[in-house]
Amino acid sequence: MTQARRSAEAWSIDAPARGRSPSTRLRVTQARTYLHHGTAIPRYASKLSVTDAGGGKYHVSGTITQSEVPDGFAVVMPLYLQFDKGNIARFAATALIGNTTKEINVDVPLPRKPQAVLINANHDVLAR
Repeated sequence: MTQARRSAEAWSIDAPARGRSPSTRLRVTQARTYLHHGTAIPRYASKLSVTDAGGGKYHVSGTITQSEVPDGFAVVMPLYLQFDKGNIARFAATALIGNTTKEINVDVPLPRKPQAVLINANHDVLAR
């Protein structure tokens, strides 16, 4: 068994906890995979806003940009809403493939208006 394989198994989500949460182990596995296979670490930018759409719905609109990656590089980017007192809730996810800018336009029923829309708020996706 190669050192890389032993290392990957030690950090896989199926391995015993060893004091790490499953999400931490998964991110470390992803990071090691990127490093071992020579793939890119993307850069992300977003311009997202929230407006009142009426009837208890809020309209989320704007763009998300993924750059500095090969054409076939794909990721599922989580989207979060930030409410008062720093409360954050995941409300959606979108696929990004290659160097791209994706438009977001969605109405979301919510009990109150969020302060901001965030991408990758919990560092779910390896990024610069």
